[in-house]
Amino acid sequence: MLWTELANDVPGILLFLLWLLLPPVYVAVLGRRYAQQCAVSAHQAVWAHEALRQALDDLESAGPSYEQAEPPAVPSARDHRSDDTHRFAAVSASTVGRHRLRADRSTLLARASA
Repeated sequence: MLWTELANDVPGILLFLLWLLLPPVYVAVLGRRYAQQCAVSAHQAVWAHEALRQALDDLESAGPSYEQAEPPAVPSARDHRSDDTHRFAAVSASTVGRHRLRADRSTLLARASA
């Protein structure tokens, strides 16, 4: 009885088989496309590396090496002080970390009793 009912449901069986086969086929197609893109990208990277290596070899053979030359002097902000530089007031160690109200307890006590 079961086989006869299944034989009558041919579209359902075909849809089930399609449902089973479609994901692996999809993954295989995407995998091939990804492999092709990787091969093209690798070929372009190798070509760019060879072109860069050739340009560096030509540069080294054309003139003196940059490694032997002195690096250029770049001025920094610490080397130059101008008059418009803001100068901060010196902070003594006795006032660091203390609140201004803790230093004058008499004023605080006078306000509390008033």
